[in-house]
Amino acid sequence: MLHNLKIDSESEIPKYKQVVDLFVSDIEAGIFRQGQRIPSINETSEELLLSRDTVEKGLCLYEENGYSFGCKR
Repeated sequence: MLHNLKIDSESEIPKYKQVVDLFVSDIEAGIFRQGQRIPSINETSEELLLSRDTVEKGLCLYEENGYSFGCKR
């Protein structure tokens, strides 16, 4: 479960980027620690009411910045 569940559908920031920002803020706040299981793509998409593809795109973007979420792209 993500701590801060706010996706702004009217924001200029793409939703997939907002997903990344949610994970980053929770990691920086110590809610998720290194090696800890994070919510799955399916769990996150259901919780945030986003498509699975949007969540996966965000997590893959995050992986490009040095984090590992098991992105298969």
